[in-house]
Amino acid sequence: MMLRNLWKALPVGALAAMTLLSACGKQTFSKADYTTSAIAGQYVYIKPKLDIVVFQDQSDSMANALAQVKPQLNNFLLALDQNWEYRFVVMPLQTTPSISSKVVVATDCTGVPGSYCLPATSASTFNSLAGDQGWITIRNPSIGNQDYGFQNMQANITNLKNAGFVRPDAQLAILVISNGEDVSGGVQYNLNVDGTVNLTSINYNSATTTNSFNGYKNYFSTVKDLNANTSKALTSFYSVVAGVSYSNCWGGGLAIMGKRYMDMAGVIGTGSGSFDLCQGQLPLVLNLIRSQLVTVVQTVVFNYVVLPEEPNPATIVLKKNGVTVPNSAVNGWTYAGYLANQPTSYFPTSGNEKSGFMIRLNGSAEFKGTDTISIDYQKK
Repeated sequence: MMLRNLWKALPVGALAAMTLLSACGKQTFSKADYTTSAIAGQYVYIKPKLDIVVFQDQSDSMANALAQVKPQLNNFLLALDQNWEYRFVVMPLQTTPSISSKVVVATDCTGVPGSYCLPATSASTFNSLAGDQGWITIRNPSIGNQDYGFQNMQANITNLKNAGFVRPDAQLAILVISNGEDVSGGVQYNLNVDGTVNLTSINYNSATTTNSFNGYKNYFSTVKDLNANTSKALTSFYSVVAGVSYSNCWGGGLAIMGKRYMDMAGVIGTGSGSFDLCQGQLPLVLNLIRSQLVTVVQTVVFNYVVLPEEPNPATIVLKKNGVTVPNSAVNGWTYAGYLANQPTSYFPTSGNEKSGFMIRLNGSAEFKGTDTISIDYQKK
């Protein structure tokens, strides 16, 4: 006698094998059939990995803006797609605190660094965290007009990478929110005729400014370097800054055009973009960023699926979009056995590493986006 047990690749994991009672009352156990189904990027064993770092301006001039945009930022966090295996953290733009002082929100808190990790199901708690553990609420009056954004972003990302937050096989999304301009690497504002600093004027064509920008561009372009091969497509850079210089931005006074942040968003990664903080369009901007991130992860091509139990390979029946796929090394599937730390995707680069019993998908059997893969098998 055989009963079918339904298993889906959801976070609850595999269900226990069913106990069957014989006619004489003795307990016997039977191997169960399993059915597993997956949509690209949706289920736990094949979710695209996404690391999100929000850099928040902590200068005094952002006081009014932060108070008004914080609820919108929190809505952005709560709306993050549960179909990604994501990690989310907020870092200050102008300083470099230890990752141990920050709270991380993650789909899976296993191995996440920081003081503690909030599971995605409890992300609403992030909005009420004290101090600067969550959103940046404590402003730093010493910053003034010396916005060393790129310098501190590089240091913070390096620290996050060394701590294990930035995963080598995950897409990295960098979001900058500021009403200032970066002056890292010796960049100087021009002077007015009376000798005072002109906060709306920088010589962007000077050798110092150009060399500084190119140095930071090289860093952001290679921070996701995998196996000595630059993986630029694995980094997206979004700037939400003043598109021009404003005398009043969210009731907070002068906002300086963030040209260097906008220029960086124009040259780094896939799906990147720049948006104007001072136009009151932040909800639209955040939805657009989320949509672009969806587009980016939808391009991930998977060529492995992971099973929760060791299967009997002879019983495997695999379908893609409802059509049976043959057991074949050409446009079909092959059983790969148990693999440890195996990349399950290969485009735009090798990533989404998993360990477990795996089926390799070959040629036209590979999947991405909204493709569906269903697998019937009997466990070994």
